[in-house]
Amino acid sequence: MADVIASDIQARALFIEPDVLLLDEPTNHLDLHAVLWLEEYLQGWGKSLVVVSHARSFLNSVCTDMLHFYDGTITRYKGDYDTFETTRSDQLKQQGRASERVEAQRAHMQARRRACAALRAPHMHVRECSSVCACRAGLCRQEPGQR
Repeated sequence: MADVIASDIQARALFIEPDVLLLDEPTNHLDLHAVLWLEEYLQGWGKSLVVVSHARSFLNSVCTDMLHFYDGTITRYKGDYDTFETTRSDQLKQQGRASERVEAQRAHMQARRRACAALRAPHMHVRECSSVCACRAGLCRQEPGQR
């Protein structure tokens, strides 16, 4: 009986056409024909629609934009759920590659700093040490100590 009352309330919410329609798992407890009808009905919905669902095919059929809530921010993605997943995956891969590049650069700079510290005489300034290291590595045109 409670399911019938809930379904009746949901059906009435669709037909009063609110400015914003919030649907939380709208396909739960619906048979295939009801889900197909709901998809078709919502595809023609002219107002704002917010859907929370685990039904991927339903999201792909109904949604045109995705909002991703993560770490206190909201990011908007154009397209259906599959497009969102592909775009988000690509972004994460790019962030990972950028992070790896930064980490490699940091490791290179630390190794260079350690090498320079090992070569530096106690009275030599860091700037002079850098030029000495660069010259010994063949990266400069002048001899150490020349300006």
